[in-house]
Amino acid sequence: MAIIAKEELAPIELVPEDTHVGRCVMLVDIGTHQTDYGPKRQIVIGWELPEVLREFDGLAEPAMLSKFYTLSLSEKANLRRDLEQWRGVAFTAAELEGFDLERLIGVPAMVSVIHKTSGGDKRATIAGLTKVHASVDVPTQQIASRVYSVADPDATAFAALPTWVQKQIKHSAEWQAIDQAVDDLPEAAIDTDADGIPF
Repeated sequence: MAIIAKEELAPIELVPEDTHVGRCVMLVDIGTHQTDYGPKRQIVIGWELPEVLREFDGLAEPAMLSKFYTLSLSEKANLRRDLEQWRGVAFTAAELEGFDLERLIGVPAMVSVIHKTSGGDKRATIAGLTKVHASVDVPTQQIASRVYSVADPDATAFAALPTWVQKQIKHSAEWQAIDQAVDDLPEAAIDTDADGIPF
């Protein structure tokens, strides 16, 4: 007979359906994943919603919502559509040749949220983004900014990411290639007790 321990997940209170003031606080390159259209490089962008508070360890913090995108600014790409709606202007030809997404960090947005059911679970999802009107007062950023790229891994930045994002990165082709390279090292070269954890 096995005695199994597992993580107990509390029910998540959904962000209400509405258009909320938000601010971009997370940008993560999660690497290449298989999709219905073949392997695609993907990113996750996250926004804090300062007027939608949730309790974490006895403290009130803004809720955060995220959205997956293929890392592409092609004409039909969801990333391009959402960013152009958010900016309120189309990308120039020069920007389409290479746009630094880190510019999004800290930028306010109006975040439209709807509820969708997927796999039997109801989830709050981002339906659209728009520019914040100058008359809207956007609260000061509360959640620390998080930026990570699987192409330039940083252990400290990785540790600061939510667990579910870390899991996505670990399923990427890039992460698997790193794991394979470690597996190919001679046994003596691998420090199996680097963190002092006995099992």
